[in-house]
Amino acid sequence: MRIKKYILFTLFGICISCSNKTDRSTIFGLEGNVKTYTELYYQAAHKFGEWQQGKLSEEFGNMKVSFERTGNYESLEFLDADHNLTEKMIPVREKGEIIEELRYNPEGELMGKMELTFRSDTKIKFKNLDVKDGITSKGISFIENDRIIRQEIILLDSYTPSDKRPKIFLDFEYDSKGRIISQKQTDQDGNVDYQYTFKHVEFDEHNNWTKRLDYDEKDTENPKKVVTRVYEYY
Repeated sequence: MRIKKYILFTLFGICISCSNKTDRSTIFGLEGNVKTYTELYYQAAHKFGEWQQGKLSEEFGNMKVSFERTGNYESLEFLDADHNLTEKMIPVREKGEIIEELRYNPEGELMGKMELTFRSDTKIKFKNLDVKDGITSKGISFIENDRIIRQEIILLDSYTPSDKRPKIFLDFEYDSKGRIISQKQTDQDGNVDYQYTFKHVEFDEHNNWTKRLDYDEKDTENPKKVVTRVYEYY
C-alpha cells in the first residue's frame, strides 16, 4: 500500500506540471469554469440493479482540487474517510509554469516537495525530497498530448545499494476526451503489481464526469470501487 500511495503523489505532481497551458482544461481535462471538485472513493455495492457507492474507502485517494479563476491549479487536499485533511499540496510557479510542489501536513508544516529537473514537450524528469531535502525518489515521465503515458521511477534510500534500489514502471491509457481508462504498475522484473481499468458512467451539464467505476485485474466484471465527483463552478 505504501507504494500505491507514493504513485498517486507522483501521478498528480507530474501530470499537473507537464504544460504551461491552463491547468483546468488542458491537464485536468475539465469543461466549464470549475472552482473546485471533490473526488471520493467508495466500496462498490450492487443495489437495485446498478452499481452504487457503499462504504467510503479509507484507502488513500479521496481529495479536493481547487483552481484559481484563471484556470490554474491552486491546491490539492487529500482527505481521510471523515473528510478531514491529511496532506495538502501547493504548486510553486515561475513565469506561469509549475517548477515544484510543496507537501504539507494538516498542521501546515512542510513534509517534502517534488521538483522538476528537466522539461520538454515529450519528457519530464523529477525528484521527490523530504523535509531535509533528502531525495526519496526520482523518475521520468513520458508525455503525449499533454498526458502521461509512462513513468519510470526509482525509490531511493541511504541504506540500499544503488544497483538494488527498486524500480517501478507505470503505463496509462486515455479515451478520446483525455480521461484515464487504464493504469498498470509493474516491477523491474516485469511482474504486474496491479492493473486498473476505469469506466466513466455519469456526467454533469458541463460534461464533466461525476461517477466512475474502477475495476482491477482480478475481476473485470464487477467494479472494486465507485468514484464520485462533486463540482463547484465560478
